[in-house]
Amino acid sequence: EELHAAHEAWEEATQNHMKALRQKLDATREQMAELQHKLEQSVEDLRRAMSDWHEAHQGLALKLA
Repeated sequence: EELHAAHEAWEEATQNHMKALRQKLDATREQMAELQHKLEQSVEDLRRAMSDWHEAHQGLALKLA
């Protein structure tokens, strides 16, 4: 009886642990997706800034020529 109760407790603890791991993994995936989105947005912003700088530089070069 004691062995059976210990086994059931072990099974429950194992299931709870697996559930916690799945929740952590899901949170990590969600965080990674959010970080990926932020990275993509920052790349777009950087490209836009580089393009704006390039246009301004060309405009200044034309004025000085």
